[in-house]
Amino acid sequence: ALYNLIAYLDPNYFYIVLIRKLEDSVEMVPDIETMNELMLIEANAKQIYYKMFDVVLENEAFKFQKRTKNPPQNEVNAMLSYGYTLLYGLILSILDRSSLFPQISFIHSLSKNSDSLQYDLADIFKPVYIDRMVLRLIRKKQIKQSHFQYKTDGRCYLSKEGTKVFIEEYNTLLQSTIVYSKRNYSYRSILSKEVHRLSEYIKDKSNTLDFFVMKW
Repeated sequence: ALYNLIAYLDPNYFYIVLIRKLEDSVEMVPDIETMNELMLIEANAKQIYYKMFDVVLENEAFKFQKRTKNPPQNEVNAMLSYGYTLLYGLILSILDRSSLFPQISFIHSLSKNSDSLQYDLADIFKPVYIDRMVLRLIRKKQIKQSHFQYKTDGRCYLSKEGTKVFIEEYNTLLQSTIVYSKRNYSYRSILSKEVHRLSEYIKDKSNTLDFFVMKW
């Protein structure tokens, strides 16, 4: 999430202050003692992160304003929610083929979701996979306002054509490759690799666990 902002934003003092606040949040993590403290830091960091979306988008037709879900209330939120749902499903399918139990998680163990481990892992990848893709779709004008539908109660969803555009971009992303750990991996295979690494760490077959970080 932090590297998304650094890559897109101009070196304006106001933006630097917000980025510094995000960095401060990261630095606070080693000193926390409870899961509630960690979730509070995460919530505050998300508020700062999402606050900058409209600045990054630079698009009058697509205004983020704030994160809304269940239901999403504008086009940006509709894409984020749909993308997160796709990512949750993909991670859960990988977990189902692993030796891990999707019901046993770490951060989201406080929630009522039965398969909560997928949400723990998805939080690592949402900024890199989904947030960045949504920003790219808008900035490159691949997605249009005509690709959305509004319901009478204010809910906003991708239309059939919009869903097609989104899924095509999502599948292209999963198939594309980057250099990770000195090897080429597709974005899809990175998910499998990280699940495997977590499994090996839990089984004491690995002494370290450093999750995937992409610095643009």
